[in-house]
Amino acid sequence: MQLHTFTARSLAEALRIVRDELGPDASLLHTRELGSPLMRWLGARTIEVTASVEVEAPSRLPSRVPPAELQDYRRKFRQDLQATGLKETSVVEQMSQASRNRRA
Repeated sequence: MQLHTFTARSLAEALRIVRDELGPDASLLHTRELGSPLMRWLGARTIEVTASVEVEAPSRLPSRVPPAELQDYRRKFRQDLQATGLKETSVVEQMSQASRNRRA
């Protein structure tokens, strides 16, 4: 994948440059604002845009996302605690119960 980096004073101007140079089907991969906060405050804003001619950009997401039930750690943790036979409530449950008792 060949990457191209462009800088401009505004995002609209940067997008216009990308379209002029790479065509209307270019993929924007990254944008960022350059310069110090003082320069931005004074109005000297510079935008950097990284683009590619290729439409399909690689994804940063993992190739296989685990199912939702594997991501439910609280339920699994509670089930594991119940399996060990512990009858104690969690600290969060204790605090919640104490809060309910204070309201009553």
